[in-house]
Amino acid sequence: MVSPVPVPDPGREIEWQRFVRTFARWAVGAALCCALFIVIFDPYDNIPFSPPFARPIMDDNQRYMYPAIARKSRFDSAIFGTSSIRLLNPAHLDREFGGGFAQFGLNDGQAYEQYRIADLFLRHHKAPGTIVWGIDAVWCGTGSTYKKFTGRPFPPWRYDDNAWNDLLYLFNGKTIEIAARVARNLAGGGRLRYGPDGYANFLPPVRDYDLAKVRRKLYGPSGKRPPAAPPEAEATGLSARERKALEFPTHTLLKEILGRLPDRTRKIILFVPYHLASQARAGTRRGDIIAECKARVTRIAAASANMTVIDYMIPSALTRRDENYWDPLHYTLDVAENIVLQMGRVAESGKEENDLRVLHASPAR
Repeated sequence: MVSPVPVPDPGREIEWQRFVRTFARWAVGAALCCALFIVIFDPYDNIPFSPPFARPIMDDNQRYMYPAIARKSRFDSAIFGTSSIRLLNPAHLDREFGGGFAQFGLNDGQAYEQYRIADLFLRHHKAPGTIVWGIDAVWCGTGSTYKKFTGRPFPPWRYDDNAWNDLLYLFNGKTIEIAARVARNLAGGGRLRYGPDGYANFLPPVRDYDLAKVRRKLYGPSGKRPPAAPPEAEATGLSARERKALEFPTHTLLKEILGRLPDRTRKIILFVPYHLASQARAGTRRGDIIAECKARVTRIAAASANMTVIDYMIPSALTRRDENYWDPLHYTLDVAENIVLQMGRVAESGKEENDLRVLHASPAR
């Protein structure tokens, strides 16, 4: 017996078509609402036709947020580096040097990432008042190439001069999330990630300071300062020929940026104060590499007028005192404030002070 051929149900087919059309309308409507939400709150402050109101910085990734700050005319001075200089407060720098500082210290910032934000800042500020650059280990890597990025996303489209192409990257869940944070903050809620000048105190509350815990970070599980190594253990340094043959590929980035600064811009290169336990020991291979790195950075800097090179990455009362630190790289707020005051005095006088060495000081031309 032959089975009957099923007859299509016109009613069900019409129902399905109605469902598809309804779903499509809702999907398009939801997409338009999301797009409008992004445009209004413009979380990265980069949409040319968004409403003109001040937006808080709500993304944790500075690589997305700093470009908007770098373009603002209210800032005529800047500080670049890694988290090792992030605690230098722009408000303190403003008082010490004048002008309006923006803080561009990048968490785990590679030299190339620092270069990109400095390049963007200089494209929008041709004659800065003061530039401070914190130099640490990322600028002293050797070899023929350098690492450009970390695991943190870096958006190259935020660093060009075409705001319209940014629109291609904004319609996504992450942008909606940050826009929602902006909306919540403007409504009176939500924690600010950074101030409008890029500064944030990322340290725990002072009441949570635990010196024993700090010492474990500095010296390992025992929390005890190890005994000094015998002299023979230190005799592993580089020969003069080996030092001369070293290549520091990131130095070309620093040279290019410094070469774009006008003579009247005050320039300060700052070798940051790592705790002594994290500094390379003199006479070792790593110690000689760092020493050569400092010497070459200083030679690059010396080609610029109005330049001061300050070295805090040395054995000193500051870097020996455990109570000055939260971990091997990050010092206390009191230390940060004192660094700003010392920088101001040294930039003015060119004279050394306790806890630092002046590697170069040249007047304005």
